[in-house]
Amino acid sequence: MFSGRILYKFLILSGLTLILTTCSVEKNTGTTRFYNGLTARFNIYFNGYESFKAGIAKINAGFRDDFSELLKVFEYSDPSTAQMCSSDMERAIQKASKLISLKSITAKPEISPKKELSKTEKDLLERKEFNEWVDDSYYLIGKSRFYKHEFNEAASVFTYCIAEANDPDIRAESSIWLARIDNETGNFSESNRLMNELEITPETEKGIKVMYYTTLADLYIKQKRYADAIHPLEESLKFMSGKRTKYRLTYLLAQLNERAGDASAATELYKKVVKLNPPYDVEFNARINIAGVFDINSGNPQDIIKELEKMLRDSKNREFRDQIYYVMGNLMLKEGSKIGFIGFGEVARTLSQRIIEFGGNIYAYDKFAERIAAKANELKVPLSGTLGALIDSCDVVLSSLWPDVALEVAEEAKSLLSPGKIYCDLNSI
Repeated sequence: MFSGRILYKFLILSGLTLILTTCSVEKNTGTTRFYNGLTARFNIYFNGYESFKAGIAKINAGFRDDFSELLKVFEYSDPSTAQMCSSDMERAIQKASKLISLKSITAKPEISPKKELSKTEKDLLERKEFNEWVDDSYYLIGKSRFYKHEFNEAASVFTYCIAEANDPDIRAESSIWLARIDNETGNFSESNRLMNELEITPETEKGIKVMYYTTLADLYIKQKRYADAIHPLEESLKFMSGKRTKYRLTYLLAQLNERAGDASAATELYKKVVKLNPPYDVEFNARINIAGVFDINSGNPQDIIKELEKMLRDSKNREFRDQIYYVMGNLMLKEGSKIGFIGFGEVARTLSQRIIEFGGNIYAYDKFAERIAAKANELKVPLSGTLGALIDSCDVVLSSLWPDVALEVAEEAKSLLSPGKIYCDLNSI
């Protein structure tokens, strides 16, 4: 005789065997749909989606923005990101393909023909696929192909999702992904058509709104329609979550306003980036740009100068001092500061020409004035009669003398400098 425990185990195994044999994808019942959906979601799909997320994480960790250029809406627009995530995306594709192969239910459910069908039953009978995680798997394959920059293959999958997916959100999102493919491949007219066909309402799910508006902004930016990109990017930020995405796109929005000539809006947005507590390189560049776009007619430039001087004293900014000095120089030019050159040889004349092009006011003093008078007159640079006169009339004094006399002149200038004056020797030796 079997013991009670052995009999109990036998009955459990028999039950499991019965469930497994009756839950074949060849049959379509409530039980088979539940079982295959459950095992698809928490086994195969889960592992595939985890690989997909790991690939995205590698892009976020490995990609570095170039803050001297207009930021990209999406990091994936940089070709280098495809290699960063390739292996993870390939694993996601394999898992999703396995799910489709093993868990797809296409057999029609058996419903009594004599029974009057409810709306739910009628909708069920109209489906081609009865495991909801199959739609998600096709969608996952499309996104994974996209991140690998396999755009033709991704487009085929998204087109299939639009035609066959039961989930309306997957259909809508697949249309947006198709538009993103067109943005990446330069087919802007087709992208515009796809975006115009989508209806975004107040009831539209937030995630879809973010996808839609960021894709529309990307479309405009890639066409250099920077002013047009501002509104959709603003809309996307209203619904966006995730610290990294928020500070990146707020920074980009500031850049777009700067290019559109709205210095006030750009300044406020750069300040907002700083308040979002981003990584230091992002914060540094935002602070630099606050000074860069500052309108001297709307505030006190000395406050900005003090902030820049504070940044110069910070040891973390040692390697970025050239950027800080550059911005300080531009700010002083905007302010109408007068720049004086001691010595008006080739170096001074070359620099003067560039500064004049930016609207700067140049003065000069040269011990041998008669030799350089014609060159100074050509550039319309006034010549001061004495070193003291030059220093008195200028806010910034630049010495471009030969090294053998530079120190002697610097000592003389030291006694003539008043508080607030800046003296800089251009010699590097």
